[in-house]
Amino acid sequence: LETIEISNDILTETTFQDFLNDALLYFVKCKAHKIIVVLCDILRNTYLQSKDIIFAIKLNNIYLNTLKAFEKNKETPNLFTYFRVVFFHYSILDEEKEFVYCEPPHTKLPDFTSMIEESYSKILPESIKLQIIRDSAPVEVEKLSSTTLYIQITSVCSYLNETDSQDSGYPSSNVDFKYFYYNTPFTLLGQARGDLDTQYQRQTIIETESFIPSLNPRVRIVSTREVY
Repeated sequence: LETIEISNDILTETTFQDFLNDALLYFVKCKAHKIIVVLCDILRNTYLQSKDIIFAIKLNNIYLNTLKAFEKNKETPNLFTYFRVVFFHYSILDEEKEFVYCEPPHTKLPDFTSMIEESYSKILPESIKLQIIRDSAPVEVEKLSSTTLYIQITSVCSYLNETDSQDSGYPSSNVDFKYFYYNTPFTLLGQARGDLDTQYQRQTIIETESFIPSLNPRVRIVSTREVY
């Protein structure tokens, strides 16, 4: 973002309205609903004070359409697809971390898995094997081979709790996320799957160190908690 210095002689009420109008058009195009509402409130007041009723009515229509979009898009699918990727024995590559990757919408898990597998196969030494873990269950690290790089890949969904939703005012498809979740089936006997009367599901919520989407294709996970 660039800060523009404008003298008081140039920044009149009219130029102020023009600047905000230009900004409003861009935010309408990218459907940044919360910012649109704020700008409409500011502009509508300035136009009412200047007796420009016609333009105030136009802004009011934009405002009302934006509010309708809130309701219409509450259950709109995410604009991106997200995957949790955990590296075990990643010390082979001088770090050991877990991430959430942000991919284009409708990216399939098998396609993303193939991409990750191909990418890391190219940079690993020949003496190191690569194995993909497709199960989302907790991994028993002590049972893993020290000469193999294990990559656990899980499809995750954005998580927006009620408090976050009320604070942001965004529909779920137009917000940056820091929380994601995935579900893992399990039974009390230890198997992943069983009969309906013995089947349970564990939900895991993860938090990233910064909001997604971002300029980085992946963001590190900083906390994990389970909800039964």
